[in-house]
Amino acid sequence: MRLQAHRRRADVRRIAQKRLTSQPRRSILPSRHSLRLIRTVAFVTVAGLLASSCSLLGDSTVYRCPAVFILDDAKDLTRFKAGPGRDITDILLEAEIVNFTGECDYGDGEVEIELLVQIRVERGPANKNREIKFDYFAAIPKFKGQAEGKRVLPVIGEFEGTRTRLVYQDELKMVIPVVNPTDGGAIEIVLGFQLTPAELKFNRSRKQR
Repeated sequence: MRLQAHRRRADVRRIAQKRLTSQPRRSILPSRHSLRLIRTVAFVTVAGLLASSCSLLGDSTVYRCPAVFILDDAKDLTRFKAGPGRDITDILLEAEIVNFTGECDYGDGEVEIELLVQIRVERGPANKNREIKFDYFAAIPKFKGQAEGKRVLPVIGEFEGTRTRLVYQDELKMVIPVVNPTDGGAIEIVLGFQLTPAELKFNRSRKQR
C-alpha cells in the first residue's frame, strides 16, 4: 500500500497472545458514538480514543490518536457444529470482543499504534474436543481494498480441564503512514470477528428479535 505523498506502507503485526490472568494495564479514554462504514449497512459502535501522543521529534504538541471501533455486526461470534441445527446444544463456542486499550506515538511520517485486544470465549455444549479456533481482524477503512489495509488474526487454543470460559488478550502493533501528525486523528481502525456469511446472518437476525 503506497500513498502518493508518502512512500511508506501500513503494517499490522501481532506482538503477543496470551490468556489473561488480570485486567489490562491501560484503559481507553471513554467515548461512544456510531459511525457508518463505507457501503455497509451495519454501524460501528463502542468507539474509543487511545491515549494521545506527545512524542514527535521532541515536539511537546499533543496529537490525537486514531479512533478504534468494534464493528457492531462482528463483535460477537456464535459458532455451531456442522449440520442444520441451530439450537443451544449445537454451539461449539461463543466469543465476544469485549474491550481494547492502547496508545500511539508519532514519528517521522508515521503513527505507531499499540493495541491490547481482549476477547472473551465460552465453550458450547457441542464442543467435545475443547478446541478454540476462530479468526478476528484489524482493518483500516481508509486503505480498504489494499492488502495492508486489513489483517486477519487466527486464535487457536483449548479449554483446559473443566474450564468453560476464558479471556484472551492480543497485543497488536500498527504502523500507519501520515503526511502530517494532525492527520492521525482522522484515521479509523476497526476490529471484528472474521465471520462466515451464515454467522453474520445469525448475528443480524438475533438483533432483530
